[in-house]
Amino acid sequence: MKLDEWFLIQDNAPSHRSNHTKAFLLQNNIQTMSHPLNSPDQNLIELVWVFLKKKVERENPQNQEQLRSTIEQQWDSFDQQQIENCIHHFKDRIRKLYDLKGGFY
Repeated sequence: MKLDEWFLIQDNAPSHRSNHTKAFLLQNNIQTMSHPLNSPDQNLIELVWVFLKKKVERENPQNQEQLRSTIEQQWDSFDQQQIENCIHHFKDRIRKLYDLKGGFY
């Protein structure tokens, strides 16, 4: 994909619908594609959050300080290949969603 073919995928969270966000995206010529609410299978970052959650749960932090530290350590420990695999896995799915304008398939 060329850089001008990239677009931002976002759900309908209030911060994504705000006038400030819409103005920023428009001013910066950022293409967007919405997808249905509660569709984590259609959002790559949700898969990353699942991996992060499992890593943090294995460490079993006991307080807020340990939790923060554990999240930071586990985030930094992500293997780049793991992230790239997630991206490649979603490539066809995202293209299909784009063709369907965010609809179901």
